[in-house]
Amino acid sequence: MKHVYSRAAILLSALSLTALLLPAPARAQDTYTIKRTYKAGETDRYRIKLQMEGESPMGPLNLEMTMDMIETTKQVNEDGTVVLEMKMDSGVIKFNDQEMSMPGAGETVRMTVDQTGRVLKTEGGAAGRGGNLNGLVNLTRVATWPDRPLRVGETWTFEIPLENNAQAKVKGSFTVVGPEKKSDQIKVDTLKVKIATEIPIPAPQGEPSKIKMDTMVYVEPATGKVMKAEGSGSGQLGPLGQAKMKFTRVLVEK
Repeated sequence: MKHVYSRAAILLSALSLTALLLPAPARAQDTYTIKRTYKAGETDRYRIKLQMEGESPMGPLNLEMTMDMIETTKQVNEDGTVVLEMKMDSGVIKFNDQEMSMPGAGETVRMTVDQTGRVLKTEGGAAGRGGNLNGLVNLTRVATWPDRPLRVGETWTFEIPLENNAQAKVKGSFTVVGPEKKSDQIKVDTLKVKIATEIPIPAPQGEPSKIKMDTMVYVEPATGKVMKAEGSGSGQLGPLGQAKMKFTRVLVEK
């Protein structure tokens, strides 16, 4: 009888150990609601690094950019829209071995976004010195958040119009990879998501060109705040020509 109980105990222990060792996909029933919640007056500083290489109409294109951007929540409205102010605090650009200070540093851009994070309106900085730069920074943003809960491994697809051109659509997919433990760089536990996007670049004439991006984003589950994003892509960047790019966008301590 003692042998029977001993075997049963060993079997139960083995089953318990197996359950603990199961990979993440086996626990894919975990469901997450990812929604960015803002607080008026909240300020975050992001460090953005972007590299680009390709061929422009003027010859080889090699660009490296490092900048600090301060994002301040100016207003949270009853209808769910939020007014954000982005300030290009400081930075350096290296263009084909020529290094220069960030054009438009110190200037601000205001964005009104809806409940899903989609940009409804942009004011300031959209033209002039910071215009093209602002467009590059926007490539590092999350275009929209899911409108429903998602399970680990589940993919949600989206299609949203550009801010100033309803006929041009940003298309993409959003996949929940799973939870990530905090690290030296990211001080809180996060949810890892993979976002694939196809972004149209309107042209003065003819069909718009397109950029395809793949981005891994680490989100604070409680607030939906992006703690880190890293991505890469390629496409026709308007007048800059055909290019490949990669970037990191990291929330840094104030």
